[in-house]
Amino acid sequence: MHSTAEIGFILSKDHWGKGIILEAATEVIEFGFNKMKLNRIEAPCMVENIQS
Repeated sequence: MHSTAEIGFILSKDHWGKGIILEAATEVIEFGFNKMKLNRIEAPCMVENIQS
């Protein structure tokens, strides 16, 4: 209705800091804005994961 979406990822701590989520999120966000024509994409973050 408002052309918004939320994304989230869960990744084992063993794999934090390797750019995996950055790569995946970049593609998902690009798809959301370019293909789905969203106006806004929100994502929660984990405070304990500084890179989040």
